[in-house]
Amino acid sequence: MSRLAAIDVTVAFGHRRRRVVAVDGVDVAVARGETLGIVGESGSGKSTLARALAGLVPPAAGRVELDGQPFGRRRGRDALRRIQLVFQDPAASLSPTLSVEQLLGDALAAAGVARSARPGRVGELLDAVGLAAVRRQARPRELSGGQRQRVALARALGSEPDFLICDEVTSALDVSARGAMLNLLGEVQRERGFGMVFITHDIAAVRHISRRIAVMHLGAVVEQGDARAVVAAPQHPYTAALIAAVPRLAPAPSAPAVPSQSPAT
Repeated sequence: MSRLAAIDVTVAFGHRRRRVVAVDGVDVAVARGETLGIVGESGSGKSTLARALAGLVPPAAGRVELDGQPFGRRRGRDALRRIQLVFQDPAASLSPTLSVEQLLGDALAAAGVARSARPGRVGELLDAVGLAAVRRQARPRELSGGQRQRVALARALGSEPDFLICDEVTSALDVSARGAMLNLLGEVQRERGFGMVFITHDIAAVRHISRRIAVMHLGAVVEQGDARAVVAAPQHPYTAALIAAVPRLAPAPSAPAVPSQSPAT
């Protein structure tokens, strides 16, 4: 079975006294067809780990493996096709000068899809992410935030990846769009069978979509395991603090009884 793994990965920036360790000896893995949730606050190293898994930043120590083979910047087209990264802000990751059709067509071209087949594949991708009615010549600025993120997802799906890395893909969306995106990701994954690394600061969202969870703090994974078990009985104080920070609705006060008929006068 296909497997993407970080093995004792450390990522650092700068040199000597100015060296900053963003990811510190992390071990995580995800198989095709499953979802690994990675949760932590801003600055915990989640996004840097995402880029290391995608081969965009080199580890200072340790290694990233794809099916047991080293994976990094010197990757061929096939490896590039197999791992796709969806970024947090679609407004920044989508070129504002290109139409939806051009954005998806360029991704298909990079994946080796023949020019004659691209228009049909663009339609299939838009349908897969619930944007069949969107005008293909629309620019990103003409779309809502949720629609832009769906276009970014469609672009990533164009290469039919084995692994999809979603880096805070719901954090810039409003509540209704966030829920719709979570449901969409689950549906598309079931249909296509890719493995997914879902990165977020929202432990409630990660519990919803992930079977396994890894909690990051100060660049290290402090706890990982079955998502339900971790949320129900956290073993690390930082995990417990994240769970305690999830907003909860207070019980509504008892409402006075409302008579079913107008009182007699």
